[in-house]
Amino acid sequence: MSNPCENCACRAECQPYGNEYLAADGVWIKEMIIDKAGTIIPQHSHQFDHTSYLARGAVLFEGKRYDAPFPIFVPALKKHTFESLVDNTMVLCIHNVSRHGDVKIHEEHQLIASQAGG
Repeated sequence: MSNPCENCACRAECQPYGNEYLAADGVWIKEMIIDKAGTIIPQHSHQFDHTSYLARGAVLFEGKRYDAPFPIFVPALKKHTFESLVDNTMVLCIHNVSRHGDVKIHEEHQLIASQAGG
């Protein structure tokens, strides 16, 4: 079976989705629900350190497998990506906005496939 993202001409529909939350203590949480195993979260980096909490499922990060539940520390400016290893994986990206202000993506690379025959 081929990956459904292979022939996309725009940002892949199978990319993560979820809600964003701002806790009362200034903690911002971005929920990423990843329906299918083999889905890659686009590479990106942030201005400040943060924790990506693997709440459900399993991911490949920096060449190593992690199984939920597990907190993954991501240093500031570190380009990072995750690949889901099982269906229905959930990652929660947790940032301290009370200390750092707005959560800024320093750099991001979207997964956009080239158009076939073009």
